[in-house]
Amino acid sequence: VAVIICPNDLLTQKIKDTTNRPVDTSRPVLPTPSYRSIKKAAKLINKSKKPVMLVGVGAKNASTELQDFIEAAKIPVIHTLPAKTVLPDSHPYSVGNLGTIGTKTSYQTIQDADLLIMAGTNFPYATNLP
Repeated sequence: VAVIICPNDLLTQKIKDTTNRPVDTSRPVLPTPSYRSIKKAAKLINKSKKPVMLVGVGAKNASTELQDFIEAAKIPVIHTLPAKTVLPDSHPYSVGNLGTIGTKTSYQTIQDADLLIMAGTNFPYATNLP
């Protein structure tokens, strides 16, 4: 929980606009993998004996798609702490979170993995690499 305390009159103050340029309201272009990249990824996943997926907060808007993929591929999922809401802890393929306060199960799962699939994360846990 965060709390911000402001003086009573702050929110009613008129302020001068000091922006030099208009605010960019365009939406970023979503990255789209090539057919070749998708085919290569599918081959790696199908060949893998112990794949694991690491989900970060960058995947928060793809929760449904991730769950569909995870259930179809039957891949265990580890999430970063900020991504805790992307996949419920009660999901059958969820093995917990990784990092300083991660679970033993998630740490062991990533150590045993022969393929790491990352979605929405840059893998800031270099000390946890197998």
